[in-house]
Amino acid sequence: MYVSTRFARQSWLSTVGCLAVLASCLWVIPVSVAVAKPPADSSSADGSGEETSTPTPERKGPTKRTVKSFTPDPNAIWVCEKSTVTMPPVWRAAVKSVDFAFEIRNDGTAPLQMRARGGCGTHYNGSAERTIEPGDTEHFVVMLSCPKLQGDFTREIKVETNDPSKSLLKLICKGKIMDAVRLDPKLVNFRRIFEGAEEPAQEKVFIMRGDGDPIAPTLLTSEDGDASAVLRTITEGERYELVVTAHPKADSNKVRGRFALTTGVKDDPKIYINVYGTVVPRVSIRPAAFILPSTTRSYWKEAVELMWNDGERGRILSATTNNPKFEARFYNEKDHRRVEVALVDPLTDESLPEDLEVTVTTDDPKFAEAKIPIVYRDVTKMNRRVDPPRPKVPTAVLPMQPSGGNP
Repeated sequence: MYVSTRFARQSWLSTVGCLAVLASCLWVIPVSVAVAKPPADSSSADGSGEETSTPTPERKGPTKRTVKSFTPDPNAIWVCEKSTVTMPPVWRAAVKSVDFAFEIRNDGTAPLQMRARGGCGTHYNGSAERTIEPGDTEHFVVMLSCPKLQGDFTREIKVETNDPSKSLLKLICKGKIMDAVRLDPKLVNFRRIFEGAEEPAQEKVFIMRGDGDPIAPTLLTSEDGDASAVLRTITEGERYELVVTAHPKADSNKVRGRFALTTGVKDDPKIYINVYGTVVPRVSIRPAAFILPSTTRSYWKEAVELMWNDGERGRILSATTNNPKFEARFYNEKDHRRVEVALVDPLTDESLPEDLEVTVTTDDPKFAEAKIPIVYRDVTKMNRRVDPPRPKVPTAVLPMQPSGGNP
């Protein structure tokens, strides 16, 4: 009986507590609503009785530039008797742009305002926005750049005016760009070329007959820059292929070239094919040099990492310095190949060594040896946010032959 009475008392207290919390919530809600929404007929602070509003803070930051629309004027009347202009076919090599002329007249008694909006490669004979006086005629020319056009094309020019009956309309340009020769692709891009690759990088460009007579291409130069080319016939007069091979220089990180060909077609007698590419070293050394602060006299230690970009990661066999005041060590870790250099003999102002370098050998026959310089750096410039550019140093000394050191 004692237990039942205690449980009943606890249940009664819990019920009372819940009711008290609910009553407090009901009391707070009206108050908060009253504070948030004051009466609509409240008087202003100056006693005028008029409702006042809190000014909205101005929006900060960049805003999108908008073009103001024209104010409609029924007395401005747009007249363009020919809103579609079709030009005869033109050869791409003969012109740089195609012009389309429109005659726009204002038959109203108020100035006619217009604004043209074309796409990329669209130009006009003057401003895109202009005003035509009553009774006048405007010679409006649209000039389309040929490199942006291919074959049969249709280009729409949107025009906005203050004529309420023709506030938004289109001027249509039609034509055809003819090519005596078509290229696929239009240039050679080797993208990434790995240094020391077993097979040289090659790309092909197909040279095909276009809208004119049969073609008879001839390669004027077989070598240019860092590449060579060979022209082969697939279908006489119709289809050929140019095979381009990259020959990157040992001290360069890019491939550049340009080949000129005659087409045998008078409408487009000569074409050019550009060559691009980036050479990726077999091994990258990061950073490319050991940086020695100019004020260092006793303790100093610096490390670089060797990263294989192509093929299986090699192992470091040795690391030596050309000065006894410095000691080099190497570490063949699981995922890293590191070389560390430390100053073991204090330096003096009179005995600062020059032409310091670390010679590293590996078991990779395509990267048998590399020389990493130790470069002095002015300590007053090392703490700047933007460091001065490091001296140009080769990533590796090429060509590299297997050293005669320890296996």
